[in-house]
Amino acid sequence: MDWTPGETWKHRQGEDIRREEERVEIKTDFTCLMELRDLEDELSTIGRLLDDQNTCVCKLIGYFDLRYPVPKGLVILERVRTTIGAYQKTVDDLKQKRKESQTAVCISAF
Repeated sequence: MDWTPGETWKHRQGEDIRREEERVEIKTDFTCLMELRDLEDELSTIGRLLDDQNTCVCKLIGYFDLRYPVPKGLVILERVRTTIGAYQKTVDDLKQKRKESQTAVCISAF
């Protein structure tokens, strides 16, 4: 940027500071978006693992129900399935909050 005769040093320094603040804000927004994307990947991985665990537990419940009609074992497996369902709901809620956060960061950037 070239200096013009009517421009004071303080005025020019103030503009430089404002431009630098804008660059830092853009970099911060970009960093947040990258972290949110990483979080999305991690939540998706956890969600798939919970789905796999739920499938296995359901198969175990069917196996125990057919071969070993022991109520205690079925009660434990039903508790496990309920817990997995609660974890899946938590992951879904976190995914929704991540999406809302990403939208907020994108809106604030413009």
